[in-house]
Amino acid sequence: MKSKKVFTAYIFLISFFIIILSQTAHSETVLSLDLTIYKNDTAYLNNIKLLEGRATPYISSGDYSLKITDNSENILFEHAINLVFALLSDPPIERDYADLSLRIPFNNNMKKIILEKNGTDIFSSLINLCNNNNFCDPNEDYLSCPSDCPLDKKDGICIKDADGICDPDCLPGVDPDCSQTVNQTITPNASASGCGNGICDSTETYLSCPQDCPSGGKDGYCDGVKDGICDPDCQKNQDPDCAAAPARAETDNTARILIAAIFGVILLFIALFVMIKMKARSEQ
Repeated sequence: MKSKKVFTAYIFLISFFIIILSQTAHSETVLSLDLTIYKNDTAYLNNIKLLEGRATPYISSGDYSLKITDNSENILFEHAINLVFALLSDPPIERDYADLSLRIPFNNNMKKIILEKNGTDIFSSLINLCNNNNFCDPNEDYLSCPSDCPLDKKDGICIKDADGICDPDCLPGVDPDCSQTVNQTITPNASASGCGNGICDSTETYLSCPQDCPSGGKDGYCDGVKDGICDPDCQKNQDPDCAAAPARAETDNTARILIAAIFGVILLFIALFVMIKMKARSEQ
């Protein structure tokens, strides 16, 4: 009997380990939610914003359920949630609320959040990523709220379009509208450092001295030149030569899952061995 319990525990741990690793896919746009839920069935939405990252891995169980619907009340996302109304200390300290943080794969049709307990709605909120208060709040950026976060304000998002506005979030040379400023500030320093000495000095970049800082080198400047070399200074989608990176990421992720599966099989054999040993001892 005891050996069966040990075996079951091993199987559960292995399955959980593989499920978690299988969730480590490449980054995507996720809806980040932070809620506080009270025992008296009241809830508050503390923060909501879009991020680039990975979705939260889920194990469907619990009395609570989170749903996201579109304008027609069609369910786009639904998962059961197990809330713990205690501070996980030693010993645990009971409290009347639980904090919930989730990252959910986002699509543009998501319009409403609904929290249920045992099938009854206890909280709902429209998904509003823009409050139009003429202030760029921490949960807003140009993509989600251009009225509050115009292109010429810092919001953590670089828009490199040639639109006549220099985006302060872009690295030097990324936004063509900032090129004049870049040339005025970098070129004098480059001349002072001695462009052409074969060394990419700290004051030089591909823009100011391409003979010392060739395309694809790390110099603090994203050249975005299609030359078969992924520039390490470029952000996502800024260099066409980095387009193959997601495929490599998926390959790395597949390899990671394969390693996890092999590791799981090894643990399974260990569990079987322990079970056989324990059974043999019990029969003696």
